[in-house]
Amino acid sequence: MNHLLTELRRRNVFRVAAAYLVVGWIVMQVVSTIGSAAGLPDWSDSLVLVLLIGGFPIVLFIAWAFELTPEGMKKTETLDDPSGFKPLGPSDYVLIAGVVVVLGVVGFQTMGQSGDEQSVAHLESVETSLAEVNPPDIPETPVVEAETAGEPVSEASIAVLPFADFSQDGDQQYFSDGIAEELLNALAQFPDLRVAARTSAFSFRGDDVDLREVGDALGVAHVLEGSVRRSGDQLRITAQLIRTSDGYHLWSETYERTMTDIFQIQDDIVRELSRVLQTRLGVGAGAGRARADNVDPLAYEQYLRGLALWADREEPTNRENAFRAFQRATEYDPDFADAWAALGMSIIRSTGEDLTGLSRTDENHVALEAVETALALAPDNARALAGSAVFHMSRRMDIELATAHARQAVAMAPNAAYAHYALASVLELRGDVIEFERAADRAMTLDPLNQTIHRVLLDGLSSYGLGPTMFDTSENCSAYSTISACLVSRATAAIGAGDTSRLSVILTGLAQAEIVEGPVAWAISDGIAGAAEYLEAEAALYLGAESEYLAQLEQLALESTDTEYWRVSLLAEFGHIELALNLLIEVYEVGSVTEFNHHLTGNNYEFPETLRRHPRYHEFWELPGMPELEAIRRSNGQTGGLPLSIADGE
Repeated sequence: MNHLLTELRRRNVFRVAAAYLVVGWIVMQVVSTIGSAAGLPDWSDSLVLVLLIGGFPIVLFIAWAFELTPEGMKKTETLDDPSGFKPLGPSDYVLIAGVVVVLGVVGFQTMGQSGDEQSVAHLESVETSLAEVNPPDIPETPVVEAETAGEPVSEASIAVLPFADFSQDGDQQYFSDGIAEELLNALAQFPDLRVAARTSAFSFRGDDVDLREVGDALGVAHVLEGSVRRSGDQLRITAQLIRTSDGYHLWSETYERTMTDIFQIQDDIVRELSRVLQTRLGVGAGAGRARADNVDPLAYEQYLRGLALWADREEPTNRENAFRAFQRATEYDPDFADAWAALGMSIIRSTGEDLTGLSRTDENHVALEAVETALALAPDNARALAGSAVFHMSRRMDIELATAHARQAVAMAPNAAYAHYALASVLELRGDVIEFERAADRAMTLDPLNQTIHRVLLDGLSSYGLGPTMFDTSENCSAYSTISACLVSRATAAIGAGDTSRLSVILTGLAQAEIVEGPVAWAISDGIAGAAEYLEAEAALYLGAESEYLAQLEQLALESTDTEYWRVSLLAEFGHIELALNLLIEVYEVGSVTEFNHHLTGNNYEFPETLRRHPRYHEFWELPGMPELEAIRRSNGQTGGLPLSIADGE
């Protein structure tokens, strides 16, 4: 044995083996690090490892059989009596140190991964046991209070930035965005973690994003960013958690799987983030896990495509294309709950577009079937719960079910802006002003750059006499992608509050606006010159002023085919009470997507007394769901727009 070891030493086999291990380890690290940036195939790491392992015995054989001399490679001479081990030289000590370092790093990584898995498994078992003994209650109000301006950013906060598309053809951005949004939705389930919503987070896109700017704009201390490289069925997803204040990387990992493992990749990422956040911030232990559902990959791809289109639904065709993508996803996989939830919400949150080609009544059946299917498949699906809440408050009056589902959506996803947005909408209709303002503030805090959420909720706040809040928050309309929509909202608030001086200034700024939404857009398409002219006529009607466009506004109310509450109000104000009542019943029957809360509050848009004292208006409030709504509003001290006694005076 001693003779063999001495011969191995003499022939430099030990030196070659040590050098090969060190150099091989360095090669593996380099390939793993630069693989994505260099565009190497997903199997590059595995190929290099196989080549290195296969080359090891070959290199050892060459070291045994040959030696490198000044004259070149020669066969090693065999000695009958080797003279013992040669003394170690400087190069030997360097090689030994290198081997020790490599073995130490590999051992540390292995132990760390094993420990992480054991820790996560332990957390899971403990949490499961606790959940079985003490099932969580559904809170009656949002569980996390909104941060106020000027306060330091909470460490327990994060934004998920859009993942970069590193695919060879650069045509997978929708897929990369979808993965990022799915991770965001999972993190939004962490009870104590503030998560910026997609609209706000995805406004920061590109290689030159300043993380400090992201942190300041979104009020978050951390960001999750990454990349996706897709080649056929092969995926390489890289994710990294970074501190916004100094760019310090807290965690990073690369996952190489096939498309069929996409849910498992998301689950792995969320598990690791859960562990890291729990260790560093004390939040998220075992929460917000992405479910590794057995979803058809084709369905999931259509779902992600739909999410990308829906996020950019300002484009004329994107809303319909998103609906079609969600529809295909449900056809590919009828058991895919998220796709059903998205399909239902795409219908419910659409105004003025006929996505389905059906009548409004039949379309409502499709929307309801979609959210009910999603809830049957996944009763705790937050998006489906939020969709159901909006449906039952706007298209089918069931205020109690809408309230229950909105609160449950917030309980399931306590840091999802869309859940608080749905809850705020329900609370607004209930006339619960204090809770409505709190939920609205939370939704706007979680999605600070979402113009739609801000505009809709600020309109609601102004309806309840919180006009100053509306004006102060949206004074600078340059922050809105659709400036005219912001100005219209402020003008509406001014009319409701009777602030004619402010209205005059707003109308001057709106005279050159080109894009508007809601009734103003419909009015323009039906004959009134522009947004400023429409609002001038509205002000004349509701505030008793004069306008050359007043007759056009009356003609619009009479001839329009829109079944919306704004037409009911206009007809009533112009004295066409019977027509207004006919339309009111029709709007209720088809299920309008526009709530009529705006006309129930005590501002200038409130339904006139001539309508509220009419017997048929009393009959309207006896339709299914309406008595419950009236009782709730009265209990909250909101009597505006409700029926008055038929006799003069109450």
